[in-house]
Amino acid sequence: MILAAEFMLQAALEQLSVRGGTGLAEVAQAFSWGCWAATVDDAPDDIAEELLVVDHVFRDPSTDQERQDWTALRNEHLDEVGMLLHSSNYPRG
Repeated sequence: MILAAEFMLQAALEQLSVRGGTGLAEVAQAFSWGCWAATVDDAPDDIAEELLVVDHVFRDPSTDQERQDWTALRNEHLDEVGMLLHSSNYPRG
């Protein structure tokens, strides 16, 4: 889960620096994982199986809710990006 969050953070930073993103809403797209039930239902069987494996990292199958540890980790990383956005050292496009 931590590795996934680090990859999402990298994607968020790329959105800001390379692609010219300007706000936290754009960055949050990189962290929009979890609770894919509708996507899994519509996917072909071979892909649906893979999606279910990934989904269990972000969603507690017993409650069908987003895992609290994932929510906390995602919010921690979004806070880091938010601090960068409000830093005077951030080179804005």
